Amino acid sequence: MPDFPSDFIFGVSTSAYQTEGAVRAGGRGESVWDRFCHLPGNIAGDDHGDVACDHYHRYGEDIDLMAELGLDAWRFSISWPRIFPGGSGAINREGVDFYDRLIDTALERGITPWVCYHHFDLPQKLHIKGGWASRDVAYWYADYVGEMGARIADRVKNHILMNEPSTSAALTNVLGTRHRDLSPADMHHAAMHHLNLAAGLGAEALRSLKHELRIGTAIEAPWIEPARQEEEDFAACEKARDWHERAVLDPLLHGTYPEAIYERLLPFIHDGDLGKTLCALDFLGLNHYTRKRIRAADTPRGYREAGPPDGAPLTETGLEIWPEGIGKLAAHMSQTCPGLDLYITANGGAFADKPELNGSVEDPDRINYLAENLNACLDAMDKGARLKGYFAWSLTDSFEWTRGYAPRFGLVRIDYGTQARTPKASYNWYRDVVQSRRLK
Repeated sequence: MPDFPSDFIFGVSTSAYQTEGAVRAGGRGESVWDRFCHLPGNIAGDDHGDVACDHYHRYGEDIDLMAELGLDAWRFSISWPRIFPGGSGAINREGVDFYDRLIDTALERGITPWVCYHHFDLPQKLHIKGGWASRDVAYWYADYVGEMGARIADRVKNHILMNEPSTSAALTNVLGTRHRDLSPADMHHAAMHHLNLAAGLGAEALRSLKHELRIGTAIEAPWIEPARQEEEDFAACEKARDWHERAVLDPLLHGTYPEAIYERLLPFIHDGDLGKTLCALDFLGLNHYTRKRIRAADTPRGYREAGPPDGAPLTETGLEIWPEGIGKLAAHMSQTCPGLDLYITANGGAFADKPELNGSVEDPDRINYLAENLNACLDAMDKGARLKGYFAWSLTDSFEWTRGYAPRFGLVRIDYGTQARTPKASYNWYRDVVQSRRLK
């Protein structure tokens, strides 16, 4: 088995709302997920992120776990409402101080911080103003990025504008956003454009800081392929790629939209917008978990997902385990985005792992999942893919949005009653890979 290159980056990814807890501490404002989680029936088990992994108080312990892994980097998100409790206006000094401590502690332990500015947790006060369906939010986002970026750019080189903007656009309706008299479809289309506009404005704010920064974004990146070897399904795959990939990448990289999407978004595109969305990104993050099998269908977008084949192996969240997809994706994106460095910014699986009587946690399914995906990455790199790093999802078990705490993705098990951290067998396996830079 070939080694990973010496400059290949190994890391883990986490997100603010899924791990921090302390939702009322340190001057933090309310996020849309705080409100949504406390409405009965929205979250499995009526779970919420009020405490989560208590990372806000236990970040030192978590960074120690990362240091023991020997990680090169840690990708984490900043909670916008912890910096601007109302989404805009006066900055919250306590929130800035918290992220200063995270960054400084990571650097002291030899871990390079990669900061993401938005991982779904929009301030609630902006949500009630229309959320991402409101054009104003794009400009408030740019103010937030500029203010926060100015405070950390001396220590943080890698800046991720958005986590899965296409998912954020879809969440506009899931979270019950209201904006004047827009239909659900128009809510989604407005949000899609405003997220892209925000990314462009945020990138401009960061570039103005005069630091040597690397700016990228992270997209939802399943491998898309036809469910049947039929011409209509191949054509449907291109329509799916328009929405999953090109709806974000075309405006950021080329200042355009795919034709079919442009027609849907046109009511929300102002003169000069597509010049503002153009970002000149330095890298692209790919959040990959599985493939999507696409069939032609009489739907507004002209396709539907076919679901996994009968008998396919699945994770606990019902996603097909299909490691070939990550290699195909890396090769495809290397051709689609020539010159951009590519990073797998999230990859992992939820599996039913429980402590043994001696307290250890054996999770062979997760080890196999990670090993097969990393092997596919190595193969793609050997064939010329511009893949420069891999961030496992995630360091610890955490709050998994509408599924609550039942799915466990972590290399480290969290006992949510005591907040005790127990490294799983996969933690030890990943440590060996990171430190040897080789798959055993």
